[in-house]
Amino acid sequence: MTPLFTNEVICFVAHDASMSEHFYHCLKLVVSFKGTYSCLLDGQKLTNVSGHILNRSTPHACEAVGASVLVYCIDPGSLLGRTILTFLGERAWVNISDQVVAEPLRQILDQGQQNLQGNITPGLAFDVMNALFPLFQRDDTLAIDERVTKIVNYVDEHLHKKTLSLVEMAELISLSPDRTRHLFDEEIGAPFRQYVLWKRIKLVIHSVVNEDLTLSKAAHHYGFADQSHFNRIFKRMFGSNPAYLLKKNIHTQFLIPFVD
Repeated sequence: MTPLFTNEVICFVAHDASMSEHFYHCLKLVVSFKGTYSCLLDGQKLTNVSGHILNRSTPHACEAVGASVLVYCIDPGSLLGRTILTFLGERAWVNISDQVVAEPLRQILDQGQQNLQGNITPGLAFDVMNALFPLFQRDDTLAIDERVTKIVNYVDEHLHKKTLSLVEMAELISLSPDRTRHLFDEEIGAPFRQYVLWKRIKLVIHSVVNEDLTLSKAAHHYGFADQSHFNRIFKRMFGSNPAYLLKKNIHTQFLIPFVD
């Protein structure tokens, strides 16, 4: 099966998870394939939840003791992310429990539950997202302004640099810093600095889980001052210490980026 979302998504399986309140610029999709969970979404408590979609920068916490969930963190500037933003509109979150317990998604998730004794495969993450596609009504015409695309490509090629400034991006596309800030936020759905942090964190995760780099070396290579700096940013975004999520253990397993 051809991976469809590897450049747009971080996806991991969490068992018996407990995440303190946090928020980040990306979108979040959570789907349970064993049990239900409770969560605090933008100040509202929900219980017996099987799935939800969370808008960017929405404070949230999760308690999934006894449950196993797929967690997708989706880049809002990607095609998939922009499609989900269109689906969400002004809503901070949407409970999709009804879709999760219905066919064909339920059959896919039941298969995932049967695999709990071993490793969950990345194919499950793709199958679940494909099954949810009709809900989002993906629109391939949602193109990003070519000037912002130029910035995004430049960022991707220079994430090893310690500093990537908005002034530098403004010079790249021949606009003022204020106009560049507005255009980038409008097109990507996040401030430039937050976007760069998100991209750096994705690469650190990939390096740690896929290339066996130490967390300290990976964080330094991708522009963080030191591991403590990375730890603070990571916990603010994910509600958990990186050692808990990134260390191979019985509680978490990253599916995207792939773990060989």
